[in-house]
Amino acid sequence: MKKLHLLIIYSALCGLAPVASPLSAQPAASTSSSARVAEHLSVWQRLDETAWTNPALHGDAFQTSLTQLEAAASYHHQNRAFVPELGRQSLLPHVKASTFLHLSPRTRVWGEASYANGRTKDVRWNSTADFVLLVPYVIADTVGGETHRERYTFSGGYATRLGLLALGGEMLFRAEQEYRTRDPHMRSVVSDLTLRAGAAHPWHKYTAAIGAEANVYRQTNDVEFYSETGGVTEYQMTGLGTSYLRFSSTEADIYYQGGGVGINFDLRRQQGSGVMAHVTLDEHRYRRVSSAHNSLPLTTLYRYHAGIEAGWRHRGHTEWAAWIQADYTKKSGDEHVAGAMSGGAYPVIADLTQYKAYYRDLSLHALYGRTAATTWHVGVVTGVDNQHQRYLYPLRRLDVSHLYASLSAQIIMSPTDRLTLEAALTATYRPHLDGTIAMPLADMQPFELRKQNEDYEMAKADFTTADAHIRADYALPHGSYALFAELGGGMTHCSPGRHDMRLRLALGVTF
Repeated sequence: MKKLHLLIIYSALCGLAPVASPLSAQPAASTSSSARVAEHLSVWQRLDETAWTNPALHGDAFQTSLTQLEAAASYHHQNRAFVPELGRQSLLPHVKASTFLHLSPRTRVWGEASYANGRTKDVRWNSTADFVLLVPYVIADTVGGETHRERYTFSGGYATRLGLLALGGEMLFRAEQEYRTRDPHMRSVVSDLTLRAGAAHPWHKYTAAIGAEANVYRQTNDVEFYSETGGVTEYQMTGLGTSYLRFSSTEADIYYQGGGVGINFDLRRQQGSGVMAHVTLDEHRYRRVSSAHNSLPLTTLYRYHAGIEAGWRHRGHTEWAAWIQADYTKKSGDEHVAGAMSGGAYPVIADLTQYKAYYRDLSLHALYGRTAATTWHVGVVTGVDNQHQRYLYPLRRLDVSHLYASLSAQIIMSPTDRLTLEAALTATYRPHLDGTIAMPLADMQPFELRKQNEDYEMAKADFTTADAHIRADYALPHGSYALFAELGGGMTHCSPGRHDMRLRLALGVTF
């Protein structure tokens, strides 16, 4: 009856429905609060997190149930913005509810709902939400300002089993708006929906799985000036400092529409030691359309991604895993050339592929530790990444490569029957290998040249980063409830003399 009550609560909160799932486990009620918290926080348990994009495997993520409610705030401050389009300082308070429930030996259900409301200061060269997703096809100006942000998210998933076949489904939705209360008055409204489905089947001593997902994305975006003296130009950016000048003006009224599909494959050992492998392929595209010009398509961004993880996971008195990870992303962009206006509309007379970018990342990972009364793990990562960006005519080029190495450690202990402590530390060093830039200097405005030089300076910078956090969970005397507090923070220093400070505080309850 208790599990049924929890399901009803989170069905209303997260839009979940009761379903069935694979693999049996001990009932959550028979496990202490400390053990459940330790399992859900353990870096060893989250080693399979990339495979959880397949909901058939997500249902086997944890052997215990846990629900968490939290109120948190994240703060970051940079002396000079690392990425001007993302701002120099931000404060983002939020509340979140998340759950993973075992409803029966064959049933798993999970979900999450959150609300965040904050602001980011000193945003420059960007008047569009989801900059990282849509770059380089954003709206930009030389003024910028403080951006307010409001975000709602919810997700829900399930996994079930039909004979030997495990099936799962999941839905994720995000609604967000960003706006400014001073000129330039930008306002972006985003809706982002992802649906996932997956299947898994035993194969010898392994589980083989396949998953798929589909995404639908839309953003409406406009920038206005209320001052009687007018405003500055809002540039329709097209990559490496270029812009679609014909449709850049003192106001902008556009929308983005798009989405994509993806597929992933997994191989996991059911019990004991064995191979772990994950492959993902996805393709997305986003079209920028001018509402002010009778829904004229301005640009289309194409994004192709392939990733692979492969290695060995050893379970025993001590635990270790070693694997290789490779990621490849290609971006290309079409600019739609408009003809002369006829009948109030602009016909598209040509499509030019002007922007291309390639991102590669190859890394080696190792994790070693033990899960016991005191759980501890240490991890090492080393790798190399590079980016190659091109704007074909007039030719612009940016090439940068980095090495990186990271060392991390986590410990989870219970000094008393009621108290559980978790602490983690990560340190990363990322020196650049090489970097080149080529720009048509004679054709660039002074502000464009300053912007591109600043971007290149940060792209080829050396970075040193350290992050740490500590969390304490205290089980209440009666029932399975526990209170927790978490404090985290970090700093990043980069070679041009810029630094970043991050803080996070969270308070909540688990049951």
